[in-house]
Amino acid sequence: MSKLALVISFTSLVLGLAIGVRAAPPGVMALSSDDFAWTNVKAPDGTPTGLRTVDLWGQAAKGAHGSLTRFPAGLAEHLHTHSRDLRVVIVAGTMAFSVEGAETKDLGPGSFVTIPAGVRHFAICRPARPCEVFLEQSGAMDVKFVEK
Repeated sequence: MSKLALVISFTSLVLGLAIGVRAAPPGVMALSSDDFAWTNVKAPDGTPTGLRTVDLWGQAAKGAHGSLTRFPAGLAEHLHTHSRDLRVVIVAGTMAFSVEGAETKDLGPGSFVTIPAGVRHFAICRPARPCEVFLEQSGAMDVKFVEK
């Protein structure tokens, strides 16, 4: 190999390595789901609901946020409302939603649901497998349980 070819190869290798290990620009975040700090969702009385959640951006307890929530297979939430519109994308499993007494068709991954503030609803994770949803709200998450 000529000296010039060796220098070009070495320079290409060094530049390639430098580009490959360059730090991401500020504000860029890329996490594996294995790195998420999931928390158990509790009912107002402190009992576990079976749901697990993690905020991906914002803080659900304080303001606008985007969160992932996991439902055990077969879980149906209690009837409730929220003070803000709720936007949901099903990520895994099959779900249905009961909205003001009318049940949606079964919805699989990639399906979208929006529920306006104050509308009575609950989610149902079908029993075949656990479900996961991405949900987003313009303010803090609140759940107001209502009687049927």
